[in-house]
Amino acid sequence: MKSNSGEEGHKRRRRSPKPHRVTTKDPRYNIDGYRRGKSIFFESKYDKYSQMVRIDTLEEAKISIRRLEDEYDGAKQMKKKVRLIQVANRAANIAGVGAKNRNYSERERREMAQVSKMYRNLQKSLSSKYAREKKARGKSR
Repeated sequence: MKSNSGEEGHKRRRRSPKPHRVTTKDPRYNIDGYRRGKSIFFESKYDKYSQMVRIDTLEEAKISIRRLEDEYDGAKQMKKKVRLIQVANRAANIAGVGAKNRNYSERERREMAQVSKMYRNLQKSLSSKYAREKKARGKSR
């Protein structure tokens, strides 16, 4: 039987490990090398896609969605296809946050919600294409 004095069976409390330190110039990490707080508003890693993606108006979003689809269809490497899916996801997330922003007018918020929906549909369609391609690659091997 254990005594209540705490001497027997006392377990040391383990400290949680420190976050992994990274030495990189990636803007998502601060000077100390640790990941910044959870935020979706950080510099894009790929400048090409940040210039390609537009969420200002519906017309610009439609044009950039077509460009992303063309880029996906022309991509040969699976890594690039995954990256384009992530780009569409990030655009949908940022537009979704804009749709909830009270500083925008009602019309602007509705437009942002539509843009978010368009990018989310793009992300889902690219993801399903990717899954089919990945499944087909697995069978051919």
